[in-house]
Amino acid sequence: MKKFLLALMLLTSALHAEESSDDLNRRMMQLYGEGQYEQAIPLAQQVVAALEKTVGPGSREVASALNNEAELYNKLHRYAEAEPLYKRSLAIRQAVLGPDHPDTVKSLNRLAELYHAEGKDKLPPPSPPPQQQAMQRPMPSPQTRPAGPSVAQQDYQKAIELNKQANELAAQGKAAEALPLASQALAIFEKALPGDNANLAILLGNLAHLYIELNTVDKAEPLYKRAIAILEKQPAAREGNLGLMYANLADLNERQQHHAEAEAYYRKSLPLVEKGFGPDHSNTAAVITNFADLLRMQGKDPDSEPELKGRWQKTARFSLPKPRNSVPDAPAIQPSGADFDKSRQLDGQLYDLLGQKKYAEALPVALDQQALLEKMYGASNLAVAVNLDTLASIYKALGRDKEAEPLAKRSQLIRDANRAVDPQVNR
Repeated sequence: MKKFLLALMLLTSALHAEESSDDLNRRMMQLYGEGQYEQAIPLAQQVVAALEKTVGPGSREVASALNNEAELYNKLHRYAEAEPLYKRSLAIRQAVLGPDHPDTVKSLNRLAELYHAEGKDKLPPPSPPPQQQAMQRPMPSPQTRPAGPSVAQQDYQKAIELNKQANELAAQGKAAEALPLASQALAIFEKALPGDNANLAILLGNLAHLYIELNTVDKAEPLYKRAIAILEKQPAAREGNLGLMYANLADLNERQQHHAEAEAYYRKSLPLVEKGFGPDHSNTAAVITNFADLLRMQGKDPDSEPELKGRWQKTARFSLPKPRNSVPDAPAIQPSGADFDKSRQLDGQLYDLLGQKKYAEALPVALDQQALLEKMYGASNLAVAVNLDTLASIYKALGRDKEAEPLAKRSQLIRDANRAVDPQVNR
């Protein structure tokens, strides 16, 4: 199953309140260049706040910083949040630089492009003078501006390092070693940050992920739920981060065989992830794939879900027939969580090897998958038929047609049997 890596990242902006605006801006631009727009927003907000204090709210520097913050929202398609920032930046540049300055013209163009994206036909009426507008713009609230440190800076640095080490160990599959480090980092941040700070939500998600890796699901679930409760109150986190946290909780419920709960969280996740990252982003494709896989494993038709209809087959690794009904006298089999995870792992390996046309290496993986699927779902399940087709195609690619033929015939028999139950099952 695709893991949602952004939910494992720490939003470190709140931990660097003592940095200069230049340092903050440098880190913000680095994140922007890496496409990590959500993580860059708090840094851009801090740059604006710092410059308003040091060089004044109506300065050229603040206009540039406002434009940068607006760009981040624009990249995330959060136009309503970008628009007032672009407008204030434009008003300052008109007053300070004049209407014909290249930066002023650039601001006009960016605002026009934003309105076009929003479906508006024309630019707004002239903005008020920048001094008046600057006075009208409220200072950031605690929910949109990360809180400053309330513990010693060395403690922050220690927590940042602990979190970094924990993430590195987790990436190496060393969850047991990562867990105490992540717990220490969270404890420090809980003392330093308000209880509704989005950084805490990300750290809670980190810890929950480690518990899942260690098969301690009962400890992971309350952490995810607490993280979601925090993010649901954060307007700036209502898309990408919240959507990914919903997806991780859906995965957890799927492992617990709580299918109804998992489906509900996937339904919440998909529109948020799509809005936050775009319809073609890998995270969006992963949620579509995971949601469709969950439905297919229950014998449901993914096309019955409006969010998946016409989309899931484009992201699915193997196209299962629909709907997936079992033969009437087939025994009801509930696969274990460990078997389910192993099947997903084999599926990923098989997909990668077939994509590279490494058929000899793919064959033992497909055989292992075949044995596991029959154990999980029974010999007459359509998932078994799909893997039989995959096995047959591998044998043919290896020039072993005689071994492919009986597999293809067996697959067809399974499909025919299921078609007798429901004639809508496609060939």
